Amino acid sequence: MTAEHVRIGAASKVNGGWEVWSQVDMLMRALDDQLYNYDREKTIYGTLERVDLWLEPKATAPPGTLVRGVELKCGTGKFNTVRTFKAELKKDMAYITTNQAVVGNNPYMYAIGLTPFSVDTEGYGGAPYSNHVHVERLYNGGPGVADLYMVFIKGRWSTALNAFQYIDV
Repeated sequence: MTAEHVRIGAASKVNGGWEVWSQVDMLMRALDDQLYNYDREKTIYGTLERVDLWLEPKATAPPGTLVRGVELKCGTGKFNTVRTFKAELKKDMAYITTNQAVVGNNPYMYAIGLTPFSVDTEGYGGAPYSNHVHVERLYNGGPGVADLYMVFIKGRWSTALNAFQYIDV
């Protein structure tokens, strides 16, 4: 995806932008993956709510390979203020941390925001996320080309504690 930085920069200025494109791009790149089968918009919560990306281990995957779910947000012209992008990403963060997946044998869950705007990477501290939000610069765009940042949290539901447990990287 980082090789597509010029197209991402252009798409980020358009309402509706590149979230679906990025989901499909991630799935297309995973076709040769030996560990996982991939799906988009899969119902996993026992309601009509769906997760953006769903990864289930193939039968040939090593024992202990875990199911993973991803909620994805992409910064676009639709988010005309930083607060809107952050609010939407925080909704995904809240959703995965308060709703237990009913399929997938206790999957790892991720809320990921991809954005070309550095200002979208700030201000996630404080409860409940405190030190659990991670930011990475995936690509340094340079003059006239968009940067690409990733903001994310990771964790899984603890049945023993009946609560979401953050996994810090």
